[in-house]
Amino acid sequence: PHFTLPSHTITWEQDISHLKKGFSPKELDRFLDLYAKGQENPQKIQKGVELFKEDHPDHPEVLNLLTYVYLSKRKVRKANQLIQENYEKNPLYIFARINYADLCLRRKHPQKIPEIFDQKFNLRELYPEKKVFHVSEFRGFMVLMGFYHLSLGKQEAAEGYHYLAQRVDPHHPSTKILEKKLYIKSFYKRLVSSILNKVSRLTNIIKKR
Repeated sequence: PHFTLPSHTITWEQDISHLKKGFSPKELDRFLDLYAKGQENPQKIQKGVELFKEDHPDHPEVLNLLTYVYLSKRKVRKANQLIQENYEKNPLYIFARINYADLCLRRKHPQKIPEIFDQKFNLRELYPEKKVFHVSEFRGFMVLMGFYHLSLGKQEAAEGYHYLAQRVDPHHPSTKILEKKLYIKSFYKRLVSSILNKVSRLTNIIKKR
């Protein structure tokens, strides 16, 4: 009841207008081909994306795609380096922010999250010029905020962010991982606490006898 966010307009259609500004038509076709193949088998496009990055070393989408490839191959150190590089080069790019914030959470530095997002905890305020958000942007932001608020012990807010991510993309792995953290672990914590309380009461009864 205490969790509210302004309404967001979400789409599943991919907007490539910004890509057309940074790539030639030939490069755009190549990048979109790599991106499509990466959704099916990211491990097979590593060399192609690395070569593409040589011509576009600072492009946020290229760095993001290569990060995804490295994570799929469990090259965590390389992925983390790219995440930090992308955020430093493209601090306003939404996925650079999300990935860097996730890295900060994994490194136990939740205090850095508000600064990364300019003290704003919804996409409408963070990007007031945008009218529509892709589902991956919306879900990625909501999941990240769920984990952030969970790290602060703010269960209700974390549940609110999870609810929104689950409404638009319930089957995505990140949505399911947040759900597990929120509800399954919480259930077992309550169960263990209940058992310990019962044991404590029984111990006190035995002592009195």
